[in-house]
Amino acid sequence: MQPSIVLFLAGIVAVANASYDAMQPRSNVYSNTVFSGTSCTGSSTSFVAADGHSCTTIPGGADSMLVDNLGGCSTNFFQSTDCSGAPTHIADANDCVGFADGSRLGSYTTDC
Repeated sequence: MQPSIVLFLAGIVAVANASYDAMQPRSNVYSNTVFSGTSCTGSSTSFVAADGHSCTTIPGGADSMLVDNLGGCSTNFFQSTDCSGAPTHIADANDCVGFADGSRLGSYTTDC
């Protein structure tokens, strides 16, 4: 069974499912924000992940995503909601990303 971490920060819900022991100290912390509009505009939801591998479904999808902090992690985003199909790698924090053809983002992976 994989542990789940749920954080409530100033009205923002952050969820990450990862394969790690919840009692171990963390060396990497990753965070991103997904947006309902293109160019990282519109309503937003933030997510946080720590050490391990996770596949996170973006509820309802998103039009764009901003990685606030890579924190030593690698991340990819997908059109699918289960992190399958062709990944698009995010190399830098603070870059607004999305699909050029207007497809919605359905999920993303983090590896820390």
